[in-house]
Amino acid sequence: MRLLLAGGKTGGHLFPGISVAKQWLRQEGNEVLFVGTRDGLEARILPQQNLPVRYTAASGLKRVGLVKTLFSLLRLPLAFLQGLWIVLRFRPDAVLSLGSFAAGPVCLAAWFLHKPLVLLEPNSVPGMTNRQLGRFAKKVALSFGHAGQWFDPDKTVLTGTPVRQEFLDRFDASEEKTREISSPLRILILGGSQGATFINNLFREAAPELKTLDGQLTIRHQTGATDQEAVAERYRETGLDAEATAFIDDMAGALAWSHLVVARSGAATCAELAVAGRPSLLIPFPGAADNHQVHNAAELVEAGAAWVREQQDIDAPELVRFIKERIADPEELARMSGRLESAAHPRAAEHIARLLEEVAQD
Repeated sequence: MRLLLAGGKTGGHLFPGISVAKQWLRQEGNEVLFVGTRDGLEARILPQQNLPVRYTAASGLKRVGLVKTLFSLLRLPLAFLQGLWIVLRFRPDAVLSLGSFAAGPVCLAAWFLHKPLVLLEPNSVPGMTNRQLGRFAKKVALSFGHAGQWFDPDKTVLTGTPVRQEFLDRFDASEEKTREISSPLRILILGGSQGATFINNLFREAAPELKTLDGQLTIRHQTGATDQEAVAERYRETGLDAEATAFIDDMAGALAWSHLVVARSGAATCAELAVAGRPSLLIPFPGAADNHQVHNAAELVEAGAAWVREQQDIDAPELVRFIKERIADPEELARMSGRLESAAHPRAAEHIARLLEEVAQD
């Protein structure tokens, strides 16, 4: 059977799709094809994963300004025609929308050609593309129950967000989910696939004060390419026990190393934190569409497994105070780690693959 996966752009959309694709390919003879855009993360990541990808001329419509919006609207017919051609050539048995503007034209083309469509909605507030595609979909796989209010309840299935196989391989082992928090406190800082400048600057400003906690904490900081050198230089200047790297390839290993994670609250990040059993301080990205990262974070906070601070509510002194409290009470981190099991969906990729098989055979 053939599965077409449409969308991407960011890691939060792309990585869950990769997990589903790899689950699909476990069945001998099955095939997959991704469709995205050349300026999305898929153009770099999918060739590295030896996963086939095609591109369309689709471009974003939200928060891009009037001129770019008009330009994107003019490109939609071309993207739709490209989608038709891709679907006609690949002849998928099912189509999975990963969300983002890149999914829209090809998913509409697939529906026009009577191919069964399933939506994977990773966020607690659906993006514009998946909201519009909801009327054409056979099923909608939800990561958060909160997202169900935007779709026909007869179509929705709560599956969770698929995580990469290396997380399942690593954290199925009970020793990787140890509740013991030893000294020094190991803090992992994540900013998503492109880094988070606000979080980077927050730790740069806090570095001198964090240095006073010498011996009590160590930091591993994923900065994104743009800020990596500036953050690394700041840590060198202050003598803080910290490593700054642009990108982390072994995210499962990094999470296994950590005691506490400071991160944005994208859907993939929240899912990986839950599967890994790692408590976190979440700082939602305020520019996320429909403020969905705030709602994503709320799901983990409600489970008693994370703290959340919006950008306007945290500065360097507040960050230092928060870290000192965690150092003083490591048992709370251990308790929160245990609570994350209730929020985890380690078999989400299997669930969605079965759902796709069902609609393909219906």
